Amino acid sequence: MQRGASISLGVLLLLGGIGGYWFWRQRPIPIERIHQNPLRYDGQRVNIRGKVTTSFDVLGQGFYVVEDQTGRITVRTHRGAPPQGYEVIVRGVVRKALQIQDQSLLIVEEEKATSWSPDSGFGF
Repeated sequence: MQRGASISLGVLLLLGGIGGYWFWRQRPIPIERIHQNPLRYDGQRVNIRGKVTTSFDVLGQGFYVVEDQTGRITVRTHRGAPPQGYEVIVRGVVRKALQIQDQSLLIVEEEKATSWSPDSGFGF
């Protein structure tokens, strides 16, 4: 009986650890953190969450600006950009789009995004 309880506890701890790791990896980071350390995040996969403040298409590429409580960043997508005012959760890779002296323009290349309208009843 004691051995079965030990195995069950071990399985529970393993599943809890995997679930905790998955949650930690999926949790959105503040946009400000990306801008504070562009070298650390360049080429890294991140999750961000915020509101679309601007969206536009240029030569078949969609671009939109996501703003959270800490800052804003441009996202590039290969699908249509969500409309202004929509809430989004974006997973993508940070890329340095432009470097001028010590200033970097960063974008997130979207891999996956979930969006919903402000009137849908969903929210943060």
